[in-house]
Amino acid sequence: MMAFPLYGEQILVMLGQAPATARISRNNICSAWRGGITPALWFLAIRWFMGAVNRPEPGLLDHAGRGSRPMLVLVYLLIHGELGLPRLELFGAGLGSTIVDFGMLLAALWIAYGRWPFRKYRVLAHIWRIDWALMRQLIVIGGPISVAFLLEYGLFAAAALLMA
Repeated sequence: MMAFPLYGEQILVMLGQAPATARISRNNICSAWRGGITPALWFLAIRWFMGAVNRPEPGLLDHAGRGSRPMLVLVYLLIHGELGLPRLELFGAGLGSTIVDFGMLLAALWIAYGRWPFRKYRVLAHIWRIDWALMRQLIVIGGPISVAFLLEYGLFAAAALLMA
């Protein structure tokens, strides 16, 4: 549904959701999760960099690892309004996930800049200077795997929509 923010409600209705439920989903969940897409993708890039230099351990902070625990707690607290936090219901689910995505990105950047052997690569040190020949190589090599990830994530997103 993230890929189709303008048509998410219509897609859910076509899949059999009640129009009111589809509207709530689009307005609350998608608007909160939209902010977490960019930090999540940057985190993945840094995690894959760590794996490429044969040190994947710090990159295992993802949702399947240590990142899932704070996300579950924060999402629960934001949905139900516990511990003095506002009760945000469905919006809280997306907001909690987005906050954790930002936190994981900051942790990955901190590790990439502060720990050996990552420090010597100076990740993002020259982000404003694009090496176009290298960029072309990366696109040629990374294109097929990107399509594979798109299909994988699309399958999971479609399964989640069908389960709803």
